This record gives sequence, structure tokens and C-alpha cells, in this order.
Amino acid sequence: MKKSKNIYLKFLIIAVFVTILVIVLDAVVMSLAFKMGTFSESLIYSDPQEAWMRFLIATGIFTSCIYAAKAAYTIQSSRDEAIVTKELLQSVLNTIPVRVFWKSKDLTYLGCNTLFANDAGVSSADDLTGKDDFQLSWSKEAELYRADDLKVITSGAKRLNYEEPQTRPDGSVFWLNTSKIPLCDSNGEVYGVLGTYEDITKRKEKEHEIKELNATLEERVEDRTRELDAINKELESFSYSVSHDLRAPLRAINGFGEALYEDYSDKLGEEGRDYLRRMHAATLRMGRLIDDLLALSRVTRGKIKKSETDISALAWQVIEELKANEEDKSIEFNVTPNLTAECDEHLIEVVLTNLINNAIKFSKGKKDRKIVFGTSKVNNGLAYYVRDNGAGFDPLYKAKLFSPFQRLHATAEFEGVGVGLATVQRIIHRHGGLAWAEGAVDKGATFYFTLPRI
Repeated sequence: MKKSKNIYLKFLIIAVFVTILVIVLDAVVMSLAFKMGTFSESLIYSDPQEAWMRFLIATGIFTSCIYAAKAAYTIQSSRDEAIVTKELLQSVLNTIPVRVFWKSKDLTYLGCNTLFANDAGVSSADDLTGKDDFQLSWSKEAELYRADDLKVITSGAKRLNYEEPQTRPDGSVFWLNTSKIPLCDSNGEVYGVLGTYEDITKRKEKEHEIKELNATLEERVEDRTRELDAINKELESFSYSVSHDLRAPLRAINGFGEALYEDYSDKLGEEGRDYLRRMHAATLRMGRLIDDLLALSRVTRGKIKKSETDISALAWQVIEELKANEEDKSIEFNVTPNLTAECDEHLIEVVLTNLINNAIKFSKGKKDRKIVFGTSKVNNGLAYYVRDNGAGFDPLYKAKLFSPFQRLHATAEFEGVGVGLATVQRIIHRHGGLAWAEGAVDKGATFYFTLPRI
């Protein structure tokens, strides 16, 4: 702006000087004409019209010079403002953390910010102006870039957030996330393209590392799957052995014991008959133990087939089946209605059978026996539970409840082999849930389990 003011003052001085010069020249010309006798002195000074004309001419020249000075000032001011605006815009572009460039319709560069110039291996945006992509370090990708530019220019449509490679001056290849939009004039005519991109090389490297890690993990999973398949086959073989090889001697022991009891009971005496009864009870208990072990083995194998299950209805089904074998018909059962879950219906039936059967078994001998199946909120989730008012258990030993063959009550008091709760826990764990218990001696027990929502 200071430069524009200086030019304005110069034009004013020139205007004054030119006006004075015209007046002086006019006086000189008139003086020479008078001396040469061309005009009479009386004509020169007595003709008002001619004097007025001279004044108007001088004034017109002065006014023209003034307007010329003002026009020059306006033009220069506009140029100065344009330069200031351009410098301000360039400063802003140089501070943003993304690369910015713009090209003409013939795909030569019109400008860029400092980050883009650095990627191109030039010291400033001016060194890039007028060049095309074939003249820069990424000439290998020039055809790709120019094809994208032409799409934007010819269609007038944006192209946003796509990935492409870029070769730097040192030969290294980087990856970019690029966006391009058309540049339009006041009439809406496209005259170029504006582009921005960010360097996503590190992100791509991380993605590559993750892919390699996933591939390694997949190999490990496949190896582990093969190992598990082999283990399952061994378990199947073991189950077959248990089912056949162990049951055969049990049947023999039980059979010979019954024969001995029938044929020689009168000769054995009461003590001998008591031994046979104990032997028979032990073989039956061993048979149940084998059945429970096989059941425990089965729940750890095979695929889980999940479906939307009405657990309330399933609980009533289990209760009705267990009530049929229960002498005490006064037990009060309470089931919360409309409880559903995404689960394997058959396996959850096994869970409910074990928990409700335990509630019936351990509440024997209590007055007003009551068994409840319901839900409660736990850690912003939902937990299902089976609660009874029976014998309960000592909380100090609750960690043993879900371990196979661990019993907190004597067999003579409550029959069983200690596998039911272990089966419950394994089924719930296979569903991705948790199983735990709370209780106190002679104050009943509550067994909880969770089933993750899908």
C-alpha cells in the first residue's frame, strides 16, 4: 500500500509539471509569434475566447493527469492486495499438515504447499510451477495421476479418499490417501484441479504387519484345531473303552454277586449278605460314575448349535420330569416367565437338569421346600439362577463345587458322585459364560450362570 501511495504522489507531481510546462510553452509560442509579427499583441490579450480556450486546455491536461494518477493508484493497489492475499493463502497452506497442489487444465502445476514441494524434491512451489508429473520423481505413476486428474476435470465431480502409491526422489515408495476436486471460475467453467493427500505409509505398514500376524495366527489356529481333533479322537477312544471295557467287568461282578446272593444267601449269614448288598451298591455307583464321566466328556466335544430358546419353558419341562420321580409332591416351584437366550437348547437342558435336581436333592428333609428359577442383574448383564432353601454349603469351600468328584456332603447324607456341577460349568464356559454359587450352611444355595447376548 505504501508503494501505491508513492506512485500516486509521483503522478500528481507529473500532472502539475506537465500543466506548468504547457502554460510555459504556450507563453513562449505566443511571445515568438508576437515578435515575428504573426499576431498582434492586442489580439493575444484582448480576445477572451482564445484566452478561455487556453485555460480549458491547461485544465483538461491537468485533470487528465489527475485521473491517470488515480487509475494507476487503483491498479497498483489491486495488485498489492492480490499479492498480499496470495502470500497469506500460501502461508496458510504451508502450515496445514496435508499436502496440497493445484493444476491447470493442461495438467501442469500452478502451485503447491511446502510439504508437497518437499515430497517432489524441490525447494519451493515456484520451482514446481509449469511442470507436469512426467518431470518429477513420480514419473512412474504419472499416467495414473493424470488419468485421475482428467476424470475430475471432464466430469466436474469430486474423487475422495482413495489410495495410491508415490515414488519419492530417493526411490522409496510411499502410500497416499488422496482427494481431488475441480477448480471452477465464476461462470462454473472448470479450469483445473485441486488435490490433497496425506502420507499413510506407516498405516499401510501396520496393516501389512497385522495381515502377516493374522496369517500366522490362522496357521496356529489350524495347528491347534488339528491337535484338538486328535485329542477329541483320543477322548472318543477313551469313551469307547470306558463304555465297553469297564462296564463288562462291572456287569460280571454284579451278575456273580446276584447269583451268589440267590444261591447261597442262606449259607452266607447276615454279615455275608450285607457284604453282597454293599458290593451291589458299589457297582451301581460305579455305573453311575461311568455315565457321568461319559456325559462330562460329551459336553466338551462337538459343535454348539445355538438358537433362540425359551429357557422358562425348558425349566418347567425339566421340573415336570423330575417331579415324576419325586415322592414329596409339596415342593413349591417358581419360574420367572418369558426368559429367553441364544444357546444350545440340549446343553442348557443338561444344565437345568443338574441344577434343579441338586436343589431337590439338597432340600430334602426341609419344611416348606421352595425352588426358584429366575434372573438378576450382574455387572450390567443378566444372570440366570436356581435357588433353594436346603442344606446350603460352607462358603469357604465354594471353589471346590465345580471341580469333578469334589463333594461337600457325605455320600450317606446326599447321594451323588460330584460330576454334575463340573458338567454345568463346562457347558456354560463353552457358551462363553460364567458359573458360580452363593450359599451358607442350612440357609440354602443359589447357583448362577450367564449366557452372553448375541
